[in-house]
Amino acid sequence: NYLKSVLGITRRSERDCILNRTLIDRTTNQVIQDRSPSDYLSEIGDEDGNELNSILESHLLPSNKDSSLFKNDFQKFLDYRLKMITEEIKHVTA
Repeated sequence: NYLKSVLGITRRSERDCILNRTLIDRTTNQVIQDRSPSDYLSEIGDEDGNELNSILESHLLPSNKDSSLFKNDFQKFLDYRLKMITEEIKHVTA
């Protein structure tokens, strides 16, 4: 809902694309709710410390504090995920 209400991304196909998907548990999903990534990641980071970087990287998500995820730049985030997922597919199928 954050993407729609705050960033104005109205096309559901863009918000719900595979690049914007990752498996998380119910509790994490409830913590996230309708908040920006920079907001909830700061909170999760405080709780998990250095473990957050490892978790993000394991989901092929950017972990750098200056990344698109922490800056709420959705298009750059999608570009990053496309690159990372493509590289991972090439790696496991080589």
